Amino acid sequence: MADLRLDLNRIDSDLGANYEAVCNSEGPGGSDILNDDEFFPDNELTAFERLCKYYQSEDVGERELALRFTLEASLDATSYEEFERVIEITLALATDIEPLIRMGIMGAVGPLLDRNLELGALLGELESLALESERKLFEIPIRMLGDINQQIRKVSQNCIVTIVEEERGRRANLLQQLSPAIVRCLSKDEKDDMRADTVWLISRLAPLFGREMCLSHFVPLLPALGSDSMFLARKAYAISCKDLAPVIGTDATEKYLLPVFLKLCRDEVWSVRKACADVFTDVANSCLMDTCHKLLTPAFLGLLHDDSRWVRKAAYQSLGPFISTFYN
Repeated sequence: MADLRLDLNRIDSDLGANYEAVCNSEGPGGSDILNDDEFFPDNELTAFERLCKYYQSEDVGERELALRFTLEASLDATSYEEFERVIEITLALATDIEPLIRMGIMGAVGPLLDRNLELGALLGELESLALESERKLFEIPIRMLGDINQQIRKVSQNCIVTIVEEERGRRANLLQQLSPAIVRCLSKDEKDDMRADTVWLISRLAPLFGREMCLSHFVPLLPALGSDSMFLARKAYAISCKDLAPVIGTDATEKYLLPVFLKLCRDEVWSVRKACADVFTDVANSCLMDTCHKLLTPAFLGLLHDDSRWVRKAAYQSLGPFISTFYN
């Protein structure tokens, strides 16, 4: 499946554009639908009332329109009681049978978290309600990490990374909810592409969460992937070492990552060995000089003489950078 990169920020803007196009179109006889109650009977309804009207509709287009009203209703909310009603409907849309709706609702998570922070600042005495609302909103993309649709899983990963990057919530709370989901997604009972997708997510989050969080929540889960029966998971592990090693430091790299990495340099699948060759220098940069001499050099020589020309080519491309690590 193609690796589709979806811009979460465009989802809501596209929905809004579609809504405006409908509202500004002309009805029979040239009348403006937006200003004609006969053709647009929702004029007298609030955003929340429109949301309630459309989110359970059997028509996918109307449920898609409800996504737009989700954001409008949240902005109209002036108390946590009103905001909580919007969140409950958002959670219902997140379980929609239509993948388009489940994907679209993740575009609303960020703005809803922003609104939650605004309400929390205005109603500081109700901080516990703000934390509970945040927890429910975090749960939407986290739950979709296990969605059967790979495209939705990728969008949920983008959503989580964006939340962390833009600090749209409390990182510690997000990590507390995220860790059990990652454990489930790495389980051997899940599909191999889901396990691989989860490793990609860990490698993207590692620089954002930092050393201590990575060591306590993520790194101990990864060595088991070195013996995973599906090569995609093993390949994902090899590539993830590039991002993880600089974050967790030399000691942790040599203790947790390196033994499995060296094993994968001899993997039976050539694409896994090539992945090791591609990131070899990045791993070497996070190891002691003695380790480079005694362990990494023999492994690298093996890649240079690999049976696969693609592996050999990748190794020769890394040869110069690898040699330079001995002079750093």
